[in-house]
Parts: sequence; C-alpha cells; structure tokens
Amino acid sequence: MAHWSSEAVTRFREYLDETNEVLHLCIDGIRSIEHAVPLAEAVHNLAVIEGPASVAADSERSLAQTRARASLARREVQAGFPLLHAHTLAGVWGSLEAAIEDLAVGILEHDSTIRSREAVAKIKIGLAEFEQLDQSDRMRTVIGELQRTSRADQRLGVGAFEVVFAALGFSGSVSEDVRRNVLEFQQLRHVIVHCGSIADRRLVSRCPWLELRPGQKVRITHAQFARLVATAIHYFADLVERVREKYGIPKSQVPPEEEPPATKAN
Repeated sequence: MAHWSSEAVTRFREYLDETNEVLHLCIDGIRSIEHAVPLAEAVHNLAVIEGPASVAADSERSLAQTRARASLARREVQAGFPLLHAHTLAGVWGSLEAAIEDLAVGILEHDSTIRSREAVAKIKIGLAEFEQLDQSDRMRTVIGELQRTSRADQRLGVGAFEVVFAALGFSGSVSEDVRRNVLEFQQLRHVIVHCGSIADRRLVSRCPWLELRPGQKVRITHAQFARLVATAIHYFADLVERVREKYGIPKSQVPPEEEPPATKAN
C-alpha cells in the first residue's frame, strides 16, 4: 500500500510528465512549420495556374502568412525556444511549491504530535473560519499561516521551504549546488513572471554567475532549463526522503522521483 506522502510525489510527477509532453509537442510543431513553405508554394502555384483571380489572391496572402510563420519558427529553433522554456520553467516552479506544500500538509494531517511543536502551536487562526473547513483544509490553513509568520515568501532559494520544514521538525542539509540552483530557479521565475523576462538588479546581484546586466533580456536555454528542473526534482526527493526516514517508510511505498525526458538534452 502506498504511503500518504506518495500523493504529493505522484501529483508532482504527473505535472512534470504532462509538461514534458506539451513542451515537446510545441517544439515539434514549431519545427514542422519551418518545412511548410515548399508545400504552400506548390499550392499557390497551382492556384495561380488553374484558379480564378480571387483564389490566387487568397493563396498569395496564405503563402505570405506561411512564410512569415516559418521565419518566426526558424528564429525560435535557432535560439533554442527560450520563450517556451521560460514559460515552462515558471510552471514547474509553481508545481514545486505546490508539491512541497502538499507534503507539509500531509505531515500535519497524519502526525498529530507535530501540531504540538512550538512554531505550529502558537499559530492563531479565526475559530469560525477554521471550524468550517475539513481536516485537510485546516492543516493547509495552518501551513499557510506558518509560511506567512515565518515570511517564507521573502526568503531566498531553499530558505523559503526550509523554514517551514524546520518548524515541523524536518530540518536537513542541502548541498551548495542545490542551494545555488534553487536560488537561480526562484529568481529567474520572478523576472519571467513579474518583469517580462527582463533582468532586474536583484537577479543580477543574487545570481552573478549568470553574468547578466540590469535590463538585459533573459533567455532560458534548454541546458539551463534541464539543470533547474533536475534540481527541483532532486530537492523535492530529498524532502520526501526526510519524511520517509522519520517515519520508517519503506522505499517501495513511496514512488521515486524520476527525471522526465524534458530535462534531457534534445
């Protein structure tokens, strides 16, 4: 029987799998547009030879549109699909946040002793609102308040998650590589979502290894995308391992986090 912690793992993995499929569907589709011009030209030539003037005119407009799209597709292919990777990266960050929160909620929901810890016990929530919620939503509200009171959203990189897991009694070590990659992931997601993928001073100062300048366009490469998604998987798997070790959960009861094809080079 799967352990309750496997639910968060499964949801995260399903999101990554779906994201991988859609990402590569988009990439394959854009690449195919590059090769549509010869067919469009052949159809146009046939329309000019055999069709009335109105059909030829429509065909001319369609051909021009196909050529414009092929030109855009060619630029995207040559650039490595930075916009697709940026949008996908932002979505994966949101999924990571959700998966980690789900894991924290599960801890509170299935281990009542954690609710007696000082950081959790001192949280204040309106009784009327609390009583209207089911058990799962109550624990999610507690986690939300814990995030708020610990200012998790203002912390950098893994600090946003570690402060909550430390309060629940699940502190752990995080390698410098993971810390750096998660920080980079967090800061890139911020400029993608809030700055139109334009580097701000916070990104430049917090991630100097990216060698960006304020105001510079941020372009997410496939290699960078792969590295950051792989790090997200690794970090989440580490949090799950902390839970597994604390409760003595056999590995067979928690599905492994596998690196999806989207994180591998094309």
